[in-house]
Amino acid sequence: MVTQKLIEKIHSMYADGYSVREISNALHASDAAVSRILQSPAHPVLRDKPEPPEFSDVALFE
Repeated sequence: MVTQKLIEKIHSMYADGYSVREISNALHASDAAVSRILQSPAHPVLRDKPEPPEFSDVALFE
């Protein structure tokens, strides 16, 4: 079970500029678990980031 203190630590590390991989390595957790915590509705840190643009097949051949 993830405690509130752990959630706060993950968010604090992410706010300090650590990547999801660095956080998961430091806390001995999986990248997927850290990402789920950062994307949870209660703490939508990663949801605020814009999605990368998608490439159009048509644009590649013009």
